[in-house]
Amino acid sequence: RVPLVGYRAPLGTAYRAPRQSISAAAVGTVAESRAASPPPLTSTVIVGGGPAGLATAIMLAKHGWTDIHLIDRLAPPPAPDDTAIWSETARFYLLGLGGRGQLSLRSLGVWDDVAQYTTQVLGRRDWSPGGDPDGVERIFTDRKFATEVIARDRLVGALHRVVSTRYAHAVTLHYGCACADVEWDASGQAATLHLDVRPVAAPRSAAGGPVGGAEAHEGKPVRTSVRTGLVIGADGTATQVAMAIAADSSDFQIIRYEDDNARVYKTIPFKLPPGWRGDVNYSARSADGRMNFDALPASRNGDYCGVLLLRTGDPLARSDTSAVELRALLDESLPAISALLSTDDVETVAKKAPSSLPAFRTVRPRLHHRECALLLGDAVHTVKPYFGLGANSAFEDVIVLGQALDAAAVPTRHIPTRGLFFSRNELGVALREFSRRRAADADALVRISRGLDRPGKLGFITFVLPIILDGISNKIAPSLFMPNTIAMLQKDEFTFSQVAQRKRQDRAVQTAILASALSALAALSLALIKALLKNLPGQIALVLAGLSLTLRLAKGMRPAPVGSPADVLNRYEQKGGNAKGGAAGGSNEDFLMSQRISQQGYGKAPAPPPPLADGTDCV
Repeated sequence: RVPLVGYRAPLGTAYRAPRQSISAAAVGTVAESRAASPPPLTSTVIVGGGPAGLATAIMLAKHGWTDIHLIDRLAPPPAPDDTAIWSETARFYLLGLGGRGQLSLRSLGVWDDVAQYTTQVLGRRDWSPGGDPDGVERIFTDRKFATEVIARDRLVGALHRVVSTRYAHAVTLHYGCACADVEWDASGQAATLHLDVRPVAAPRSAAGGPVGGAEAHEGKPVRTSVRTGLVIGADGTATQVAMAIAADSSDFQIIRYEDDNARVYKTIPFKLPPGWRGDVNYSARSADGRMNFDALPASRNGDYCGVLLLRTGDPLARSDTSAVELRALLDESLPAISALLSTDDVETVAKKAPSSLPAFRTVRPRLHHRECALLLGDAVHTVKPYFGLGANSAFEDVIVLGQALDAAAVPTRHIPTRGLFFSRNELGVALREFSRRRAADADALVRISRGLDRPGKLGFITFVLPIILDGISNKIAPSLFMPNTIAMLQKDEFTFSQVAQRKRQDRAVQTAILASALSALAALSLALIKALLKNLPGQIALVLAGLSLTLRLAKGMRPAPVGSPADVLNRYEQKGGNAKGGAAGGSNEDFLMSQRISQQGYGKAPAPPPPLADGTDCV
């Protein structure tokens, strides 16, 4: 008998030993055979120990559930207050918690546990190609929520501490434990998870490699199995649970979109120079769209982590490139950013291997399977982290699941090990209700996000042109037209499917108005042409006007490269397109390198930066 958990913590730490053991194959091999009889039934297994998985465990424990088991292939996360680890800012990627995420974490009662490790972003300083060499700084003054930035793994560490200290009676955490396969009972009311277990000696740390990366283990994994009445797939892009559902159901699909605008990134840590604010996002882009740079605060003492975003085919988008070439490109394209980086910084970035952004992916037509499984988080809506919707929408999934469980609970029956009163039928009702409320949202989020990331002329049609139309329409008739799609996605009072529906309505009205205007213009032009054709001077003028119009149209049909959402919105704002028309867009609320989007209500006079501990005025 081999423990399901591979890590046993010393006495006095936040981690604890497992409460149960399950049958396993001999140590040192992976057992391919199945046991003759099923293993004992475990109440709930959550696959994935990231933010979504831990938040789900907290939600279930708050609802009174017990016998909850969370498995994760990695070692336990580092402590959120271990400054020696979190000072290495380049080892982590940052995410931003916006309104959706903050409201969800408050509902779970853990916001204060997380907020002590976050840094607020109150504005943005941006260098647009050909713009002010000092950049344009705007402070958000009319936002419901300030974005709270935190390293993704630090967020995991904070939630892990909550589970370990408050809900140890209900939740067992199993690390070094990967889900290899799932088998479904014929009854549809249970599943058997086949797990590969490896020993992990300690929490992830800087000494043990980049936090969040794959752990190295000696020897072969041990194959073991656990049978559960409810499996929750929160395993992100791994999607082992989703693949098992697809293999068992002919109508269930995992939709993987082709990434036709692939980018890679490299992280760059740096310290702010004196006089620079420590509570804004710094961003810059090259004129040709070759590179983007975005940076967010990694701590409250002036540490920043930037991301250099490059196209996959760029000569600098690989490891061990030329530091001299990189410095020359930065000096030419992003001089303000280049001045912040030391020679050692540039050399480190040039040598560093790039990391890839996730491709868009969703599942259809539902998020549950039978009466014993469901999916949430990145497992059902994987998006690129440009508009701050990944982690925030995953937390929303958890809250909706809790609401679905509440709605389905009937206080007449009791399943042992669950604090809520449920029959198997009520659990099935809850899973179907979760699918009903979130499946359309997951699909809409991915479709909308992908539409904002298309390259070239296709990007002009799906992103740039709608942004322009929405800005004009919302400014002229704000009671009739909503702000642009990016701004709508940030509004927590709208679901993603409601955003998609409302923008379809806007497009229909805009199309009707444009069609009417073009019809009137065509009729007027026809009348004018008929009048001009009645005499020779008019005929000559008509020919010259036609040639001039043809040349102008030919020039105008070459749209500028769609390199970044920030470029588009900045160019539009400079023309006054967002004076009073509502929010122009969101902010980076899921990842450090977002293409920052401006918002309504920027103050013209920035607030003075807070003083440092030593009394200086710089941040």
